[in-house]
Amino acid sequence: MELFVADIFDYSGERPFIVGVYDTEQKAWDAIEVVINQVLGVNPKTDVGARFHAYATPIQLNGFSPACMEWCYSG
Repeated sequence: MELFVADIFDYSGERPFIVGVYDTEQKAWDAIEVVINQVLGVNPKTDVGARFHAYATPIQLNGFSPACMEWCYSG
């Protein structure tokens, strides 16, 4: 099964953040749009193109889940 990780790299804080994991690419992009629109609601003068770089990365569930579980329980 293919899933899509929606994430945004925020250049203003030099940090990436995951928006979520979705079952379609369109849902991933829609979620990214919601987050960016929330930022614009707070600060309408934000230069979205200069501040954010968004990704909708396809992943395979059978490879992603074990890696996530290992990461979660490795601490």
